[in-house]
Amino acid sequence: MPSVRQMADNIGINMHTVNKAYSVLKQEGFVKLDRRKGAVVSLDVDKIQVLDEMRRDLSVVLARGICKNISCDEVHQLVDEIFQSFIKSQR
Repeated sequence: MPSVRQMADNIGINMHTVNKAYSVLKQEGFVKLDRRKGAVVSLDVDKIQVLDEMRRDLSVVLARGICKNISCDEVHQLVDEIFQSFIKSQR
């Protein structure tokens, strides 16, 4: 992928915006950042499959929640709590 500066120049946006986008792509596992090679596309097939499975599973769980009048904010709070508990347990 182009450097942050090259990408910003090519599409006419701020370098910080491109840097943020590259960081998000890195966090999601779509690119690897290397000081020598720059941003390299990294398709993690296992991760993509897991995300697809999670989407299917969450669809069922969310449908049940909607039937019980669980709000979007309540869902977000619950997901954040569960996610954080997993992160803490890995430390």
